[in-house]
Amino acid sequence: MVEEDFYNLRNIKEDIRQEYPEYYPQIESLPINERPSELDSIAISPLRVGNVSGRWLAANISTPSKVVDKPMTLDVLRAELEADEYTHICVTAFLDGYRDFEICMRYLMENYPNITRALGNAGAQYEQFRRFFDEENICYGDGVPFLREMLGEPLDREYRIPMIIGHIQLLGSDDWLFPAGVLTTAIGCPHRCDFCLTSAMFQGTYNGYDFTAQDIYDAIKAMEKEIGFNEFFVFVAESNALIDKRLWYEVFDLFRGEEGRYGLIAPVSLDVLDGYDLDRLQGSAMRIDIANIGLESINSREYSKLSNKKVKETLEKFERYGISVWGTFLIGYPGQSLEDIREEVDGLIELNPTMPALLNLRPIKGTQIYDELSKDGKIKSDYLDIGYRFGFMTYEHDSIGKEFTQLPRMMLEMYDYIEGRTGHPFLRILEVQAYQKDTNNIRSHEQIEFLLNMYSSIHQRWVDYFCHDKGSRDEFNSRFETVKGKMETIFREKRAGQ
Repeated sequence: MVEEDFYNLRNIKEDIRQEYPEYYPQIESLPINERPSELDSIAISPLRVGNVSGRWLAANISTPSKVVDKPMTLDVLRAELEADEYTHICVTAFLDGYRDFEICMRYLMENYPNITRALGNAGAQYEQFRRFFDEENICYGDGVPFLREMLGEPLDREYRIPMIIGHIQLLGSDDWLFPAGVLTTAIGCPHRCDFCLTSAMFQGTYNGYDFTAQDIYDAIKAMEKEIGFNEFFVFVAESNALIDKRLWYEVFDLFRGEEGRYGLIAPVSLDVLDGYDLDRLQGSAMRIDIANIGLESINSREYSKLSNKKVKETLEKFERYGISVWGTFLIGYPGQSLEDIREEVDGLIELNPTMPALLNLRPIKGTQIYDELSKDGKIKSDYLDIGYRFGFMTYEHDSIGKEFTQLPRMMLEMYDYIEGRTGHPFLRILEVQAYQKDTNNIRSHEQIEFLLNMYSSIHQRWVDYFCHDKGSRDEFNSRFETVKGKMETIFREKRAGQ
């Protein structure tokens, strides 16, 4: 496991200089310091919750176990092995962190040959990972039944929702932390997106675990007890959440009449969320605050979750119900010209998601798109470790080249281009809260007032940096003054009603 701000390209020069000096010449002259750090957006703010996969697995086996929340290094591994006796080491392997992984596995094999080693997740797709494991100890899908069978445990034991507590860290500062719990109720996804490893691992299937609405309610209330108060975010750690409408209607209904505020941050496809009655969904103490919706592509690719949908109108509808849309979007597909990419980015701006997150395609072995690129001879190396780093091109793209040669510069320019037209995500979130159809459902005024004060402190610098003509300056100033006035009215009304 690697913990890093993987959306933040603005740290990339120093990171690469220290970690991958052989690639540093590709970005040595990259201009990345013009935009002041205080103007970075919420889209790069990390969720700190530790080893979610490990806690899910540990909660659903009966064999005594320990979950290591720190990213694995040789020092961490040594400390664990010296502190206790272990029969198994189970690795949930991501592609970044491979160098530390290899060092740890060699140390384990040389010094603790009797410990059984098990492997799962993306690393299981790669021979470089698999070579340290016996084939029968490699999991290519659902880890819970795999571990239960390995450990001789009953396969039909009921599943449990683990207690996972962390926080959301705004702008990389420990001064701005919001408590968050993590909820997992299902795995897999019914969509078969060609870039998605989840789709490849689970063959386009979705598997719920027969949790009842009461189970989910009780898990969130247990988080509340652990956190110590009743307003926090709940991150749904699933590839595509809220698919079982009957179940989730019941969950939301259980929170009706509660005094707290349980704000879901949920990865959910547009077609799933659009199928809900949002008046019912957003009418209780548990509400969707942020929907992470994969927009993927505007013009050049067709995905079933976006087909036959009026995407812009649907996103606007979500915002009217107080749902901020974290819209993730991919560039770097095979065959995309620079003109295609510019049109795609303009399409994203037209959709105007609350928090636009521009990502680059990073094909993973086992996915359809990786297989196609490999068959065409475009993928020359697995680029383990560095290959999953934001801004790195893992194959020879006809228009972008490969590695760091063009992509980081292009993406930095595109981020400024997008946000310079849509506005800072803090401003957009404030607009969503201020203009939703029922402002009685606004987040607690203390949190929104905090966000308003944060944005107020940077608004003028934002305008000075992004707005180079009077028209755009007037537009942003007007938007800010309008939303500030609306918010101040809401604050007064809420205080008067208390």
